[in-house]
Amino acid sequence: MTNQDIFLCNKSDLKQTGAFGATIDDTNGKLDIVIIDMAFDISASKSFLPSEESLKAYINSCPHLSMPMETFDHEFLDKEDPSLIVCSTHGARFRSTDGFCLSGPCSGSSLTPIPLTFTEEAIYLKIESIDI
Repeated sequence: MTNQDIFLCNKSDLKQTGAFGATIDDTNGKLDIVIIDMAFDISASKSFLPSEESLKAYINSCPHLSMPMETFDHEFLDKEDPSLIVCSTHGARFRSTDGFCLSGPCSGSSLTPIPLTFTEEAIYLKIESIDI
């Protein structure tokens, strides 16, 4: 982590839904980001923090209409298959591992990945890797 990296959330913020939506200010206004715990299990204990290896982040914008994907705060994962990210506008389904759209109006498109860095308890946007 560098002094320029931007705090997004604590790892514990992902315990309830397996995802967390964060908004940061960038040079063009606001940037919405979704952080996903790819190992999230709805039925599992919520007492453990997610591992760094299981965390991914994407710009929170569906390729179909460039709209934020969640209707309710931090509700991004499919309830039946939490390995999928769901856009609540038209039901597009994206793999959490790489952001590839498997079904819906933007099928074949992908979410834009965001680089992360970590401390023991926190998740940061890795600034040196992107131009914001």
